[in-house]
Amino acid sequence: LTLVPTTLLFVLWTSKWPSTNALVNDWGYLPYWCTFFFAGYIVAVAPSLLDVLEKHARNLLGLAVLAIIIINVVRWNRIALESTALLTAYRALLAVDAWLWVLALVGLGKRYLNRPHRWLAYANQAIYPFYILHQTIIIVVGYYVIQVNEGMLAKYLFVAFVSGGLALAIYEYLIRPFRVMRFLFGVKSPRKASPKPAALTTKTAVPERQEEAVLV
Repeated sequence: LTLVPTTLLFVLWTSKWPSTNALVNDWGYLPYWCTFFFAGYIVAVAPSLLDVLEKHARNLLGLAVLAIIIINVVRWNRIALESTALLTAYRALLAVDAWLWVLALVGLGKRYLNRPHRWLAYANQAIYPFYILHQTIIIVVGYYVIQVNEGMLAKYLFVAFVSGGLALAIYEYLIRPFRVMRFLFGVKSPRKASPKPAALTTKTAVPERQEEAVLV
């Protein structure tokens, strides 16, 4: 349902408004990314869609891989898309491929991650603080890393692992243990286990043995 408007927005709208990643003047990409956001509500209203995605997850993943190969062949070989039709088709493929990856990963998650596990419970709590923190940490770490005379791969791996580790450490030691910090970062406080009612025991009245009194 959202694939068509997403593709149209990306092809016709984002080309006129360069991306700024700002809240107030990113008129091209803000509506584009909102279509992904609203798709989550559609799935919540119609959870049967998750079953469809789970059923076709492998096909969606295959199409996503095929699309990204085509995209990168064009990019890496710097193939000139001179005609308007080819450029439009290429931009449409970019939008479709983004959706293919999202749908494939959601379907695979429904199949393999939809089960109770302590790591999933931890990740469910940590994901929002991690999302809030990661960009700021990446900028701070990256500011110093780009000044170092190292290869691109080494810089990327350093920024990725250090930023991820710092975000998790901040969550674990500065957010998770404190109620105020959990509230500020949108983390639900753990529910206190309600005390179980004491089991009712039925006492069986055992009559005392009475000796017969014999009147002599």
